[in-house]
Amino acid sequence: MWKNLSDGLEDEFQRGTTPARNRETSEPPINRMRREEEEKEEEESLRWYSRQREAMESVNRLGGMTRIFTQEDKERGNGARRYLVTTVDRFWREYCNWKLKHHYELISEHERCRLYFDLEFERETNEGVDEIRCLDHFIHCCILLLSEMFDITVDRTKFLLLDSSSPVKFSMHIIVHFPSGLLFPSSPSIRHFADRLRCRLLIDPPFKLKDSDGDEEIVIFDLSVYTRNRNFRLFLSSKLEKRIPFVRSLLCTFYPIDEFPSDQQIFLDSLCVPVDWRERKAIEEKREEEMRREERNKRRVDIREGADSSPFPLLDEFILSVLSKWRTNESIRKWTIEGDEQNPIAISYYPSVGRFCFNIGREHKSNGTYWRVDLDKASMVQRCFDIECRGICSNAFPIPLIVMKSIKKIVNKDEEKKEKSIEEEDQSKLSTFYDQWDTVFEC
Repeated sequence: MWKNLSDGLEDEFQRGTTPARNRETSEPPINRMRREEEEKEEEESLRWYSRQREAMESVNRLGGMTRIFTQEDKERGNGARRYLVTTVDRFWREYCNWKLKHHYELISEHERCRLYFDLEFERETNEGVDEIRCLDHFIHCCILLLSEMFDITVDRTKFLLLDSSSPVKFSMHIIVHFPSGLLFPSSPSIRHFADRLRCRLLIDPPFKLKDSDGDEEIVIFDLSVYTRNRNFRLFLSSKLEKRIPFVRSLLCTFYPIDEFPSDQQIFLDSLCVPVDWRERKAIEEKREEEMRREERNKRRVDIREGADSSPFPLLDEFILSVLSKWRTNESIRKWTIEGDEQNPIAISYYPSVGRFCFNIGREHKSNGTYWRVDLDKASMVQRCFDIECRGICSNAFPIPLIVMKSIKKIVNKDEEKKEKSIEEEDQSKLSTFYDQWDTVFEC
């Protein structure tokens, strides 16, 4: 410590910046530097606690860069943990030397954090599932939803993949890095996005995943990890009594192919709460539009689907009229509705044979397309399943007011008879819209 003090004072004297003493506190420079060095040593010390509350009180008292890490307690068992309070830098220095690593990052409810996911499913009850296609579908849906909800643009290189799979279970952690270092306000604030992502994943997935009993359909990621003061397993750590740690996945494209990151770099990049989280901005937790939608839709978002007519026949007819621009004999293979019966959010239509893509200006050779209608914005976009168009959609095209009014009547359960075809007056109003297709539907 004394060497650090003398070196620091010598540097200040050489710069000519060391005053005789601090004028505000009358503190001599040597005392100030001794105090700062002692504070740093105290902050970087290793403090173990058996209770989470005690660890949090310690962090609040020490402040600075201190964080909480946890370790599974083998002696106490039953999921018990020990809590370690120190800085990230000091933790890593110790962590490297520990032969047995069963450690977790505690994501405090007050800390901003990266978007993170815990992916898992049983292999026995999902035999024949193409895991790479399921992963691609998950990342694709996540990219689209981030763009829709927060105007955040990312690609696959922003997804850090850690793998801890075994012969019986697919297991992966994903940590997403946003542009400009943006973070979510907290772990619980991710839940709203996660719920929406769940709905999106259930729309025409490449494979339907089953739970461990093989009875119920599930999504690929765990929605229960977005809670207050969550423990999230660290890079290079395994669960107690198991020997399969999280390592960088062979499918990870986060680092350039010619870059060979150190374990320390991967560790830092894989933290849900980055070291400098206090200095980073948080994304808006909910936009005004999302808050209005949430207010209307108190129940958990549901998914309905069908193969024949949807609850909105005029919208069906309009979509088919649009699709007939490319194929006169087009039909709807499937439709899905997001939202509850009284408050639908969006409806997606999956053509039977339609493959025309606005992104490439022609039909795809094998992969199909679909149209998503945003009922709040009264507009629709075309998307496709081709890897070349991942994360890309067409421009938004307007839904005619006549069609939107018919949807509103049905949703509000108006006493008037539900229309089953476009009436003559409505048809004449839509004719103008159809006549302008060459300009409206430009690639």
